[in-house]
Amino acid sequence: MSDPASTNSGDTDEPNPKESSGDGRIQSGKLAGRTMWSAIWILALPVLLQQTLTAFVGLVDKMFGGSMPEEIVIPALDGLSVGSFIGWLISIAMSGLGIGAQALIARAIGAGDVQLAQRTVGSAIITAFAWGSVVGATLWFTIDPLCRLVELDPEA
Repeated sequence: MSDPASTNSGDTDEPNPKESSGDGRIQSGKLAGRTMWSAIWILALPVLLQQTLTAFVGLVDKMFGGSMPEEIVIPALDGLSVGSFIGWLISIAMSGLGIGAQALIARAIGAGDVQLAQRTVGSAIITAFAWGSVVGATLWFTIDPLCRLVELDPEA
């Protein structure tokens, strides 16, 4: 005997969402009818654009620093290098927080629990604010020792 959830009752001509079309297309949701590759590109393009723009911020910083007067160009680029590394560490932690929150929110929405999704968004915002506060306070008190550790010039 077959599983009743896997067969249609015969009353409608609508396809059963549990049945696969066999061609690898997504069966439901906002991406229904798309191939997996096109769905990946639709989801990936905004992230790719954001990451490209982030890289351009660093490039423009270095262009501005490199165009400064000769007597301060080396300290300026040294300071940018250390600052870029610190910013990179902070952004990795924030990306991890964002990715984790997205997964939890998606699971809650998929389960139909909008309240859980909203609580997760709130928790992620609070956690991001707390992380930013901790990092800001830590850098406030440790920036001088950090600069000495990496032997930055005082001009940097």
